[in-house]
Amino acid sequence: SILIRIQSDRLFTLNHIYIGPSCPANCYGHGKCLWKTEQAICQCDNNQTSETNCLQKNLLLSSLYETFENKLNSSIWSISSHVQLTHRCYNRQSKTTPYLCFLPNNYTHQNYAIIGPFKALKYVLFKFGLQYVSLTNCSNQILFQYSYDNGIQWYTKKILDETNNIFERFDDLLINMNIYLRWIEENDQSCLMWNLRSISIRTKNDENLWFENNLHIEQKNEINYDAQTWEFPLIQSSSIIQFDLQMFPLKKTNNTNWYLILEISSNIIHGWSHWISLIPSCNQTNLYCEDKIASTGSLFLAQLYQQQRNVTIPIPDSYVNQEVRFRWTTSQSNARFMINKVYVGADCPWFCSGHGLCQSNGCQ
Repeated sequence: SILIRIQSDRLFTLNHIYIGPSCPANCYGHGKCLWKTEQAICQCDNNQTSETNCLQKNLLLSSLYETFENKLNSSIWSISSHVQLTHRCYNRQSKTTPYLCFLPNNYTHQNYAIIGPFKALKYVLFKFGLQYVSLTNCSNQILFQYSYDNGIQWYTKKILDETNNIFERFDDLLINMNIYLRWIEENDQSCLMWNLRSISIRTKNDENLWFENNLHIEQKNEINYDAQTWEFPLIQSSSIIQFDLQMFPLKKTNNTNWYLILEISSNIIHGWSHWISLIPSCNQTNLYCEDKIASTGSLFLAQLYQQQRNVTIPIPDSYVNQEVRFRWTTSQSNARFMINKVYVGADCPWFCSGHGLCQSNGCQ
């Protein structure tokens, strides 16, 4: 037999005590476990009874790219009190995306940040910085954790002990739904200076094409426009990228002396940090100098795209069976452009003879 005792020097109350087989995923943290009809079932917070779970799927988040450019969304973020959004965290400075900066404090409060809940996760990618700034010896660690039951249990995915780009896959989780993510300094009294930046959270089976907040970085009253897609899985042979493009004159000078570059990246583990032109221009190589490719490759001159035009470019076979992202970036600040009807997939016969759009089921 087993005796269980709960002891405290302060008053407390107990209710709904249950000891027995666990419910699936602890009812995802949105219900109580009951023993009924010879099985453990969930009594959900909305008083509904479920034999499996109490998951409210309509509240789960899809893929997200958090740059900390704006005030944190309190409906999905929970942070401790000694946290700042800043471009300078101790002696670290960022000229682009800000830091979520965690400062040591003299109180018995853990530093943490929690975001969620998400649908089934594919991977999480973020930049992590760590500095020891306390005068005393500090043996604390920063833990990257996840929970599927609303924080009842937390599981450590990785111990963060050095500044690095962190990439963690979540494909292997047995329970992968209603996922909360937490970064936390493990001891009650914090003594570390640490920061997070550029968090990319990718969910499974997500049809979102664009980042929720594609960047336009403002510096010295100038805006650098940038458009980037989420990754496309496993490029097949004879694939293309197709989109409508329109480019506008510069506001100040009203000239069209600028260009746009379509780039590709396939290094997911290193945070999609290495970008190259999808097709080099023909003055760099003759490999892709075919009739169907302009001599400028995947570089587009603004003077040629004053009106909206369709662009179709084959994806080199060197990217077959890889996950890739695409990015459009401008040669000058304050240069504006418009992209529409992006398609990535198998090519269509004769590229629809130039009189249609390619879709997954053929020409339109």
